[in-house]
Amino acid sequence: RNPMDVPSLQSPNFPVALARREHPELAHRPIVVGGAPEEHARVTACSPEAAKAGVTIGATLRRALALCPTAVFLPVQEGFARAEAGRLAGIIRMRSPLVEVIDPGHIHFEVRGLPKLLGLTEPAYLAELHESVAGETGLPARIGAANGLFAAHAASAILDLGFEIAAPPLEDRSRTPTSARIVNRESRIVNSLVVAPGREPEFLSYVPIEVLP
Repeated sequence: RNPMDVPSLQSPNFPVALARREHPELAHRPIVVGGAPEEHARVTACSPEAAKAGVTIGATLRRALALCPTAVFLPVQEGFARAEAGRLAGIIRMRSPLVEVIDPGHIHFEVRGLPKLLGLTEPAYLAELHESVAGETGLPARIGAANGLFAAHAASAILDLGFEIAAPPLEDRSRTPTSARIVNRESRIVNSLVVAPGREPEFLSYVPIEVLP
């Protein structure tokens, strides 16, 4: 299987991303999705800022308030999120004959032969696809491709954490395997990633366990 056959696209932290798109003033502010703090409900999503304060998915809203009193609490908007997830899937369906929605904002899709047909390299194709998706939805998106869905999922998920892989598992196949490493580039998040064919085990050996499916 060619590494570009079935990429994985993720719009990280989809409910929070939607809230920040609709309300740009919430950028960098701690967000808790689930309802008002006085409600007897639980956290269904939270921003990295809230998570850093100790808020976790499934915690009670009162507990979330105690951990992060400066957080903005938002209601669950399942209908809106479902509609936006459908819109994202629709954009991909215009570019792929086979689309599988895993979760809202998480899609696997087939692009067999399309980069070559368009005269693009695989990384260039992913970069253009990302630009198109981000431009049409206004949402962050990470796209990973590898020889197999497991590694493709890991490739897209690791970008969500602001990590990228230093060669050789990617472009430079001439370097020794021991030189591969994962680095955190918080100031420059990469949005797409292609794992070189045959280097999937090496790539996965450097991936943090929390991003594995």
